[in-house]
Amino acid sequence: MKKVLIVAPANLEVCPYVKKYLDLFATVNDISVDLISWNRYKTANRFNLDNYRFVRESFIYSKKSSVSLNPFRKISHFVGFSKFIIRTYEKFEYDKVFLLTSSSILFMPSSFLKKIDYIFDYRDTSYEWFLPFKLMVTKTIKYSKCCLISSDGFRMVLPRKYNYVNIHNIDAGSFVYPNEQIMKSNKKIPIIVSYVGLFVERDHMLKAINFFANDKRFIFNIWGYSENDGDNDALKDYIASKKILNVHLMGRFSREDKIDIYNETDLLLYYYESKFRYRYATANKYYDSLFYAVPCIVNKKTTIGSQMAKDGLGVPVTLTSFQDKQKIIDFYLTSDTKEYMLKRKDAMLNIIMEDDNVNKIIVDFLEK
Repeated sequence: MKKVLIVAPANLEVCPYVKKYLDLFATVNDISVDLISWNRYKTANRFNLDNYRFVRESFIYSKKSSVSLNPFRKISHFVGFSKFIIRTYEKFEYDKVFLLTSSSILFMPSSFLKKIDYIFDYRDTSYEWFLPFKLMVTKTIKYSKCCLISSDGFRMVLPRKYNYVNIHNIDAGSFVYPNEQIMKSNKKIPIIVSYVGLFVERDHMLKAINFFANDKRFIFNIWGYSENDGDNDALKDYIASKKILNVHLMGRFSREDKIDIYNETDLLLYYYESKFRYRYATANKYYDSLFYAVPCIVNKKTTIGSQMAKDGLGVPVTLTSFQDKQKIIDFYLTSDTKEYMLKRKDAMLNIIMEDDNVNKIIVDFLEK
C-alpha cells in the first residue's frame, strides 16, 4: 500500500482544493493518505474527512500567524511549518507527496526536496517580487515531478523554462455543462449583487460597500467572513454607523447553501485590486460564476478579470465612479442571455478538458 502525504498551507476549511485531491484519490486502489495543515488563524476546522476511509491521520501545525503580521516576522513561522513537514515525512517515509501552494513550504532545503517524490501545486503569488523568495519557488519547481498551476496568469510570474499544467478548482464529475441553472431573463432593478467567499482585506470590502451604499438600484449581499474577527465586527459597525440600508452581512455559509445564494444573485462581485497578490490568481468565484450562470463584476487590470471581460462573462469597472454604476446596470439589462450561455459553455468545456488532463497526470503519478 502506497503512503501519500498532502500538505495544505492553512486550515482545511479554507483550502477547498484539498477536496479535489481526496475525491480523485478515492478512485485509486491501495493508498493510505495523511494530511498536514496549518491552523494559522486558530479557527475551527469544519472540513469533514469521514467519507474518506483511506485517510489515516490529519496532522495540524498550530502556530498562530496573523494575516497582518509583517512578512519578515512571518519567516520564523514558515520555517517552523517546514520543519514540521520534514519531521512528519521522516517519521512515516511517504511514497508520494503533494505540496499545495508556495509560501508555507519554501524553507525546506534542497536536500530534502531531492529525496521526496512530489507534485508541486502552485496556488498563489505572494513575495515573488523579492528575488530570494522567487529563487525558493524556482527550487521547489525544479525538483518536482510536475508543477500544477491554478491560474494561467501565473505563467507571467514563474520561470519560463519549466513546463506547467493547469489545474482547476472544480469537483470532478459535478462541474458539467449544461447545468440546469439559467441566467435570469426577467431582469429588473434593484440588481442583487453578491460577494461570496472568504475576504482577506477589510479595505477592499469597504471600497465595495461604499460603492453600493444606499444606491436604491442595488442590493449588496456579502456572503462570507474574514478570518480576522476584528474585521467582521468593524464592517458591521461601519454599516450601522453610516446607516447603510442596502448592504447586508450574511455571514458564514455551507457548500449546500450555494445554490440558493446564486439563485438570488443577479451579478457576482469578483473584483480584486490589481495588487501583486491578486493580479494573476483565479479564485473559486470564477468557477461558481460559470456553474451557476451568474455574470461577474470584474477588474480588467487582473488577468482573470481581463479575460472574463474579453469573453463577455463579466463587466469591467473600477468601483469608484457613477459611470461604473451605469456601466454595471447597462451590462446587466442589455446582455443577451443566449449569447452569454454560449460563451459560458465554451469556457466550461475548455476547463473540463484541462481537468481531465490533470486528473490523468495525478493518477499516473500515484500509480508509478
